[in-house]
Amino acid sequence: MVRDPTLVNIKEKIKMISCGVAHTLFLTKNGDVFRSGLNKNGNNFDTPTRIHFDRKIIKISSGYKFSLYLDEYNQVWIDHDNIEEVKVIEVKDNTIPQIIMPDHRFIDISAGQRHILLLDENHDLYTSGDNSVGQLGLKDAVNRYIPTKVQIPYKIRSVHSSAEANYSVITVMY
Repeated sequence: MVRDPTLVNIKEKIKMISCGVAHTLFLTKNGDVFRSGLNKNGNNFDTPTRIHFDRKIIKISSGYKFSLYLDEYNQVWIDHDNIEEVKVIEVKDNTIPQIIMPDHRFIDISAGQRHILLLDENHDLYTSGDNSVGQLGLKDAVNRYIPTKVQIPYKIRSVHSSAEANYSVITVMY
């Protein structure tokens, strides 16, 4: 754990930073993603390591022990540090990033503590993960591990959540 301010040496210009509980993502202007913090085995790595994608990433979002990535083709990727501890969606292999809902195109993403928010190109909201306090917006407290469409009578503009919180915020269009 780094307790003193530390210079992060990434030779590309940074477009966005997203902090999870135990890791940080860096998105470059070229669409590359770097990660530092605790890895899957609990080992700390201060030097950012590149996560390899076969396409450009345009947005990142860090959850508790997982990350979301939105690519240039409007597809969403997820990876987990510990699928048993923090399950937000059914995945086949948590060792590499995987595409979520490949038949949808998304325009915004947000990772909560143990839940995700996905906004598709039609401005429909899909949520998945822990719903213990209703943070998925589905009018119940039942966890979902398959993204479920939220019925909202507004066109949604953007989605927001926090890696340290069990709540979600959306902005709508009038």
